[in-house]
Amino acid sequence: MIASGELHTIREICEIVFHELNLGNYEKFLVVDEKLKRKNDTIGLVGNFSKINELIGWKPIKKFEEIFRETAQLEKIKLN
Repeated sequence: MIASGELHTIREICEIVFHELNLGNYEKFLVVDEKLKRKNDTIGLVGNFSKINELIGWKPIKKFEEIFRETAQLEKIKLN
C-alpha cells in the first residue's frame, strides 16, 4: 500500500482483523504501555498519493478494510 488518502487508526485495524478471524474482543489482548505513548500527539497522518498519481496514474483500488481482511485470511492460511 502506498497511501489511501484516508485517516485510520490502529484500533480500526484491530477491530477488522479480530472480527475477520472470529477472535472476539481485541481489547482483551491489547496491552498499552503508557510510557510509550506520545504526549500531545493528536494530529493524524494521512498519506497523499497525488504525486504518484500524477507521475504514473496510480490510485488506490482496494478499500482499507478489504486490505486488512485479505491480509488476515492469508496469514491464517499460512499458519494452518
